[in-house]
Amino acid sequence: MALSVKLYRVVGKGKDRRDFPIDLGRRGRRSKEEVTGPFYPRYGVKYESAGPDFKAAVEAMQRRQATLEAVGSGVAVKPDGDPNRKRVVDEVKKFLAKKSLLKDPKTVKTNTERLSYFLDWCERSGIKHLDQLTEGDDLLPFVSFLRQRKTIRDTLFEPRYVYNIFQTCNTFLRANASLFAGEILGQLDYEEKEVKPYSRTNSRRCFRRRMTRKSCG
Repeated sequence: MALSVKLYRVVGKGKDRRDFPIDLGRRGRRSKEEVTGPFYPRYGVKYESAGPDFKAAVEAMQRRQATLEAVGSGVAVKPDGDPNRKRVVDEVKKFLAKKSLLKDPKTVKTNTERLSYFLDWCERSGIKHLDQLTEGDDLLPFVSFLRQRKTIRDTLFEPRYVYNIFQTCNTFLRANASLFAGEILGQLDYEEKEVKPYSRTNSRRCFRRRMTRKSCG
């Protein structure tokens, strides 16, 4: 007999974390809190992330239930660990390893930082394989995720920084033959910093500083 898969909702973090089972058989309108994730399907002692979207989490639970029932009936099922599927974490590691051979350490550090946001979002959203991203609209939640992030000074990311992060993500996806991220990249807006021309006075001051340094050297 196949295991029964149940859907749980996560509330809180760390010591305050609580897992609540969701009664999918109950009829009627659900509260906003009840459909707010993250969620995870659980069967026996195993569980897997299904992301923050309630509908997607229910579908993931149903797929897992169908898989377990098929296995229980002796039907051959393609395993989740299909070696032909590209895992996001593995491909990011390969991408950064290649960059470390071609780029300077500062650039590699920047790429690592930017792609860490992509990995964080993928984990929160239950995205484990690149083939789960098939079109530009799949990345719109990632843009929203970045726009809601805050710096260590508790300020939202600047539009230019969001653009830079997404640009690096686009480069990574293109390296894996996924070209759809460019659709979103072209629509991201940011304000260019105004480059003010030097006045004659400022130019003279800069020239004097350079000459002073040379004479001191």
